[in-house]
Amino acid sequence: MRKVKAGGDPDLDLVEKSRAGDTAAFDELLSRHYRRTHALIFRLTDADRCDDMTQETFLLAYRNIDRFRGEAKFSTWLTRIAVNLCRSEWRKRKRRRENRLDDLPREAMIEKADANRKNGAAAMMEAEKGERIEREIASLPPKLRIAFTLRYVEGNSLGEVAAILGCREGTVRSRLFNARQILKVRLRDLVR
Repeated sequence: MRKVKAGGDPDLDLVEKSRAGDTAAFDELLSRHYRRTHALIFRLTDADRCDDMTQETFLLAYRNIDRFRGEAKFSTWLTRIAVNLCRSEWRKRKRRRENRLDDLPREAMIEKADANRKNGAAAMMEAEKGERIEREIASLPPKLRIAFTLRYVEGNSLGEVAAILGCREGTVRSRLFNARQILKVRLRDLVR
């Protein structure tokens, strides 16, 4: 196995133990990365499938731990699995004509509205702006949405995003530029 360069991977020891059949080591990997993976999947798809897809991500990682080569960090490899699952979900939805990834369950929308009323008009306006920004990000074409979310919401470096997506940094830069341009036009009334 090739080791990770530049700073190493804090998960490498646990990966090796997991490969040897140590389920407690994999449980530790799961606890280290569950929240971040869940949050990413939530941003890229809808709340209804988020929990299932997060579990599916870790199940795939567990089943394929021997395929992890160590060329990137374990967290990058895991994120790539999650992103690929989201892409697969989008294709399924597109085939069924259910391409509305930004919908929240009705109950959650009602709860948010009730909370906003309690916090006053200013808080409500801020929440509406935030929801609108989230909707606009969710409405970006999938390649742009994934790159934008991984870079600006998740905080990955350009190199990490390129590794997750399996493309060059220049491609990531192009996608980020295009996403920013689209959002700038769509959200121009919010920016004064």
